[in-house]
Amino acid sequence: MNDLTTHHWTVTAIDGEPVFEQFAPTLEFDATGRISGSTGVNTFFGAYFFDGATVKVETLGSTRKTGPAQAVLQEHRFLSVLQGERPVTYAEGILTIGTTETGVIEAAAVVSSSGEPSMLR
Repeated sequence: MNDLTTHHWTVTAIDGEPVFEQFAPTLEFDATGRISGSTGVNTFFGAYFFDGATVKVETLGSTRKTGPAQAVLQEHRFLSVLQGERPVTYAEGILTIGTTETGVIEAAAVVSSSGEPSMLR
């Protein structure tokens, strides 16, 4: 699944609940095993390993800004679900990370102004 590393991702839901749009987390997985993005409040970074079916995210770091309580709670849940070894699926432009037991992140490929998914270079 090279779509993992070739797209920018915007999180649309965590555990089936829509994210707060103005604080929507983002994700980028680069080809060298680095993950980065925004929690909606802070930026984060770390390492990941992807075997084609599961992603293992380790050693996440982040900035430590504060924000509205609802956004901070969302941030904590997002990082909690993201960190660890999780199954990954990709269908119809939606990336799904996790299970009902670990929590689920759903993210959409960012679409450019031309209507095409935004690709990393």
